[in-house]
Amino acid sequence: MLYENQEKMALRFSQLPLLLLCFCCSVIIAHKDEDPVTKTMEDFSGYPIDEPHSFFQKSLSLLSVDTESLQKEIDELATFSDTPAPSVTRILYTEKDVLARRYIKNLMGLSGLSVREDAVGNIFGRCIPSKSHLEIDTRDIDEQRRNIVIEKIRHSASKIAIDRGVRLSEFKIINQDPPARAEKTIIGAMEAASKELNLKHKLMISRAYHDSLFMARNVVSTMGTIFIPCYKGYSHKPEEYASIQDIANGVKVLALTLAKLSLH
Repeated sequence: MLYENQEKMALRFSQLPLLLLCFCCSVIIAHKDEDPVTKTMEDFSGYPIDEPHSFFQKSLSLLSVDTESLQKEIDELATFSDTPAPSVTRILYTEKDVLARRYIKNLMGLSGLSVREDAVGNIFGRCIPSKSHLEIDTRDIDEQRRNIVIEKIRHSASKIAIDRGVRLSEFKIINQDPPARAEKTIIGAMEAASKELNLKHKLMISRAYHDSLFMARNVVSTMGTIFIPCYKGYSHKPEEYASIQDIANGVKVLALTLAKLSLH
């Protein structure tokens, strides 16, 4: 039993140094050619874009590798060779290669992994959780079409559970709010303001969950929304950044829109 546990540790983390090296290299390359927009965004948010997440660093510090077992397994794998040591030669799907593959798949099986080999010889070991929780956010401006999609998801989830021999313990709709449309008068005023200020603009559907949705639905007020460009479209995350000029343009459009609406 002790040897099996050692095999698990050796197999699961044997490629960790390579992954860590690739991660470090990507960080160095990202900083080599510094983008002025990225620098401005970092200065504004105080958040280095390519900084490794603390949880990743913490996870690495908790990992350990049984180097003795790892080396033993590597040496054992090297014995499956068509040439004498120290060289290792295995031609795909020869007897030695098949035996080596069987050895690797056996180690994966002892570690509790689900093992799969594809048509070209790649071997995959995957850990399957005993339970999973999935939330799906489905939005559409057409309520009926959205509800049809939800029913299709429900049907597919039930079928997948049966096909894979697992149990779908719960399918629950947390909330199902109807969509709300912006007022045409407000849209017209925003378009007119943008043209008057010589700003490029386009009509778009907002799929965000804004307070304006509830205001319009409860007939508190008609509504419309103005969006300004953000760096790479980021929103509600540390990397979110909008230039001073774009913010100023947004304020001008808002002010001129309100002025136009006040005349109605």
